[in-house]
Amino acid sequence: MDEIKATILKTTIKSIPMSTEENFSSWQTRITALFKLGGLKEKMMNGEPPLDDTDNTILCTIIIAKISPSNIVTLSNEDNVIDLWKAIMKRFISSEPSN
Repeated sequence: MDEIKATILKTTIKSIPMSTEENFSSWQTRITALFKLGGLKEKMMNGEPPLDDTDNTILCTIIIAKISPSNIVTLSNEDNVIDLWKAIMKRFISSEPSN
């Protein structure tokens, strides 16, 4: 089962496009699915309980590799995936047009 999970995880990560203003909703859905696949969705959405260092590092690496514009990533959030996720949500949610 671990081999299957590793293959699915690899495929999932490859399928996540770089984020843009135009594809943010789809990008967010795919990243959230990645959190769920890793069993980390609740921790990411609620910030509790804290992520362990390995999960934090892995998620930071994946998100930073898949995020554009890169000015969202700062010295204050590049090593904390919860802070990074909040910055991304703030940046993109605030730029979405109101209905």
